[in-house]
Amino acid sequence: MNQQEREPISSEIKREVRQRCGFGCVICGNPIYEYDHIEEWSVVKEHKAENLTLLCPQHHSEKTKKLLPKSTVIKFDKNPYCKINKKTNVLHLFYDGYENIFDIGSNVFTFTNDSSLYKNIPLIVFGKEIMSFRLEDEHLLLNMDLFDQFNNKILEIQDNELTYSTEFWDIRLVGNKLTINQEFRNVFFEIEFVTPNKLKISKADIFYNSQLIKVKPTAIVLPGNITISGSTFIDNKYGIVIG
Repeated sequence: MNQQEREPISSEIKREVRQRCGFGCVICGNPIYEYDHIEEWSVVKEHKAENLTLLCPQHHSEKTKKLLPKSTVIKFDKNPYCKINKKTNVLHLFYDGYENIFDIGSNVFTFTNDSSLYKNIPLIVFGKEIMSFRLEDEHLLLNMDLFDQFNNKILEIQDNELTYSTEFWDIRLVGNKLTINQEFRNVFFEIEFVTPNKLKISKADIFYNSQLIKVKPTAIVLPGNITISGSTFIDNKYGIVIG
């Protein structure tokens, strides 16, 4: 079988490899990764989870060019960066411009930054800014903190620098969409980073101080079963404020 006739890696094997490697490059923790055959495909001609690992594009290229020794990859595969640190390395997001948009459960928050309105916050819970865009020296910067039901931080974005906890059943960053699962078919969080100026959240359980805001594809459900659907907010500094 030649390279073009290679069977794709099954989703089950990919998930097993992601879970074992901690959802990032085993060497540097970059959450953008590729599936690499430790023993080359040309030799083994099969997909087995124990012979697959996660490498970022740079380390994958270096291994292919034989600049990165196979022995080094095997060493890191046994002790992946994300497993040791329990979080990924930083992923830089590229946001820019004066207008920014939050699409949360099909509710659209549109803000235009200027000198008098430099930070835009669609969701505040008991004084905690859950997510915001701010303008600094003409740079658009996204900030976000997400917590589980025990107030443990699971995802953090500080001025366009993203890291997330790897303590989940499955995490996938495909293209610009990040999906976090607590268990099979139970999506905890699904977000799209639509550069240069938009953030879209279609599914989420957003917790803070025992409060749950549930995001569905067509609605936001607030504590007390208050539902907001299909609303548009334009140039309000604050969107939804709880507590």
